[in-house]
Amino acid sequence: MTDSNYRMYLNAVQNWAGRFHRELFPAGGPYDPFLLADHLGVEVNEVDLNGVDGYVESNGSKYRIFISARSNCKRQRFTLSHEIAHVIFMRAARKGGIKDSYLIRYRRNGLPRSDFQDEREERLCNAFAQEFLLPTDALVERGFSSDISPRDILRISDEFQVSMQSVAVKLAKLFNPVRIVCSLWNLKTPWPVPAWWTGGETWFRKKWLTKSDLATMEQLATISTSERREITEIWGARGRRTFAIRIRIAPTYSKTYALAALCPFKPLRRISERKDEPTMPLQLGLFEETGLPQSCPSDLSGRKRYTEFA
Repeated sequence: MTDSNYRMYLNAVQNWAGRFHRELFPAGGPYDPFLLADHLGVEVNEVDLNGVDGYVESNGSKYRIFISARSNCKRQRFTLSHEIAHVIFMRAARKGGIKDSYLIRYRRNGLPRSDFQDEREERLCNAFAQEFLLPTDALVERGFSSDISPRDILRISDEFQVSMQSVAVKLAKLFNPVRIVCSLWNLKTPWPVPAWWTGGETWFRKKWLTKSDLATMEQLATISTSERREITEIWGARGRRTFAIRIRIAPTYSKTYALAALCPFKPLRRISERKDEPTMPLQLGLFEETGLPQSCPSDLSGRKRYTEFA
């Protein structure tokens, strides 16, 4: 889904995140989606949900977001940020801020055609959550190279209150086409197994790793967690892999998980600043179209609501 319309919408939702950062959080991260919801006049309810992380309920111009009490704090923050993006899309559609039919779920009249989840909108809401909670600029400022360390991922996860997987996914996207692959290894099982991969599990297993590589990763995960230290190795070209890769693996705060990060040994790459792409004002100027105030108080102690946005 890389067509020009999607890129314009993607640029728009990333701009929303940047604007909220500048106007609501002048001191920087971590960025609080609960405070953002409060300022947008959106009620948030933590309830016992089974099989779903969260959803939005609308009643006229009023919106309520429900998030699962079963989720951990970092998951709740991502879910809430995602659902806030849905609310902005719905409000924009109601006020005529979306003039095309690119998004399936919310058409010009702002009413859902059905309960069908539009894949495009879901991806855009995820993009907003990723950029709101972990801004690209914050990673650029830290000068990371593609030789990322698991401890860097843990540190960013703590600083911005996002999951390790969210940090790994963001870094994998920012360094593309220089491939970064991360995995979390679970040692609660009879032998270490990956709980998740980022950066392309299928292609990377076929093109980068051999069976002996995976066996080595299992051993490194065990050693790393038992000795509580980071291990770095350089693996030469082998099998279908025509280049050397660097692997770093380190224990997490838990004694039963290890985090691995792999990247090509050469060349290293640094994150470049995000460049805004052109937008279509009538379709994507959603702040103006929804009536969101042009300036916001930098003093958050008053917790003023944006009643104009309702």
